[in-house]
Amino acid sequence: METYLIRESARAKHVRLHVSAEEGLVVTVPRGFDRSEIPTILAAKRSWIERSERRIEEERAAVGLNTEGALPERIDLRAIDEDWTVEYCPTSSPWVAAGPLLLPESRPGHLEVRGGVGDPRACGAALRRWVFRKGHAHLVPWLGGLSEETGLGFGRTVVRNPRTRWGSYSRKETVSLNQNLLFLPTHLVRYVLLHELCHSVHLEHSAQFWSLLRDKEPRADALRDELRLAWRYLPDWTTGRQDRAPAGEPAPLPWTG
Repeated sequence: METYLIRESARAKHVRLHVSAEEGLVVTVPRGFDRSEIPTILAAKRSWIERSERRIEEERAAVGLNTEGALPERIDLRAIDEDWTVEYCPTSSPWVAAGPLLLPESRPGHLEVRGGVGDPRACGAALRRWVFRKGHAHLVPWLGGLSEETGLGFGRTVVRNPRTRWGSYSRKETVSLNQNLLFLPTHLVRYVLLHELCHSVHLEHSAQFWSLLRDKEPRADALRDELRLAWRYLPDWTTGRQDRAPAGEPAPLPWTG
């Protein structure tokens, strides 16, 4: 039986199918559409769906990413050029924590996950908390430096782990950044940060906005296209994909806002 997510859209005029690494197969339907027709539509598109799923797996394998949701033995934070080995150390504590300095003999680039490490979900959550701390330590000053360099201001910065965007800029001048930007190549992270800073001048994605972004980053169009495939750099555990909600509760692919 095909597993898929259903998304209802007021703007959709027809049924649309999309396959991504984050969500799997997503079926977008117009508001009020008879969902009993979906299995027939999927059966007619079976060949396309299978080709798309194979392409996703091949692309993830090409960049050495885990496709099974298993916990990592190595973490590559491309954005800040850090490569960490991960060791799982069981203790009597039911809690799980991850950090590089949990023991005096800890080595540089050596990350220890300690506690009830027999629980994969708890280990994944601990690793995501560690990525959050790394993201806050590196992304916030990086954004501040680009702000000074470009003269584009903002109010404050928050770092989160959303499933919907790489970043966003609010009317209250708050820049929200996805902690998983750390897994992307440096040039893509810089593009996302510049993208959000340009919203300090043009809040919407207007022609003037894109013109300003191209002025600050001449390769903006090419980087925008490259960012569409940046999900390939994210191991499953970074988003808790292995613990995701059942079909019908989608988690959209990250983008910039």
